[in-house]
Amino acid sequence: MKGLSTLRKIDAVGRIVIPIELRKELNIGQDDSVEILLEDNHIEIKKYKEYDKCVVTGEVTPENRRYANNMVLSPLGAKILFNEIKDKQKTFEFTIQRFFKSTYFLCCILSNQFCTEDPKLVAPTFNSSII
Repeated sequence: MKGLSTLRKIDAVGRIVIPIELRKELNIGQDDSVEILLEDNHIEIKKYKEYDKCVVTGEVTPENRRYANNMVLSPLGAKILFNEIKDKQKTFEFTIQRFFKSTYFLCCILSNQFCTEDPKLVAPTFNSSII
């Protein structure tokens, strides 16, 4: 942003007018909200940006991001969700492998054949990047 500076007087009730050049530069229009912050020995005024609440943690931060289906996640919420999905994926893979092993043995029993193969070789392996 280019360096803009101007001098304004404060009226009797403490209001100041933000110059049109600054409002245009920051895309501040009529009825927009602005944040007024006290930073050390100066006042900072910036356009207010509403951050949605994280669906996992409930946090409201500027780092929150909106994902598919308008789901809002904070960085911590995204990490928690990612780890939960990884854990569920491991459980799912284990269940599928157990299913294939038991199905293999059931097929052997039903067909009256003696199973000599190692069921680990029959059970499929999964590429976790696909799921």
